Amino acid sequence: VMISRRKVLAIFSSVLPLSLLPKSKAATKTLLCSSKDVPMNKSVVFQGEDPSGNQTEVGITRTKKGLFAFNAICTHAGCGTQPQGRNFFCQCHSSLFDGTSGKRLKGPAQRPLMKYKVVEEKGNIYIFN
Repeated sequence: VMISRRKVLAIFSSVLPLSLLPKSKAATKTLLCSSKDVPMNKSVVFQGEDPSGNQTEVGITRTKKGLFAFNAICTHAGCGTQPQGRNFFCQCHSSLFDGTSGKRLKGPAQRPLMKYKVVEEKGNIYIFN
């Protein structure tokens, strides 16, 4: 007996409990700073919470192309980074990260900084998970 793929899917979807289906997760919007705190062509690092509620450092860069936000903890040894022009510099082992892509430019870090979605609304800058 041949059963079509459509029929198999219909049978399984009718018997699987809804709790086993993947849940969509709404984006969490977190206020990072005032828009005036991030000057043009500069990077800034803020202490605070990421969108998941964890204490961290968030780096943000403003250019003519827009805003770029990252977890500002170095991916090499977990040290905090400092702004260096439009980039982020780790003083522990001299890794340097691009402030618009998060990519490592030099140093022992092998992975880029983790990027956040960022938006500017009504004079404030927010990041999302």
